[in-house]
Amino acid sequence: MKHAMRLMWDDAHNLFRDRSAPDAHEEIGLMRVPLLPFVTNCSAASVLFRLTATSGDHEFAERAGVVLESLGGMAAEQGPQAAHYLLALRASRLR
Repeated sequence: MKHAMRLMWDDAHNLFRDRSAPDAHEEIGLMRVPLLPFVTNCSAASVLFRLTATSGDHEFAERAGVVLESLGGMAAEQGPQAAHYLLALRASRLR
């Protein structure tokens, strides 16, 4: 997760991208546009909370909280996928 936090974090949206920062010289077409997948970010937040519980490293919990805060406004639009957000919220309370 530290690797993902370094290379796949999008500061503008406070979410994880689906790949590392694009290199405009190497990628073509839509591959230049990284995505910020809702479900993947929910899963990342859950993993970060579990890592906090097992490692004691609170940097993981801080990042997970930022992810959940950023996803909160999107959850209502996700339909059944919003369940992943609720699971991540539950993980935040179990730590």
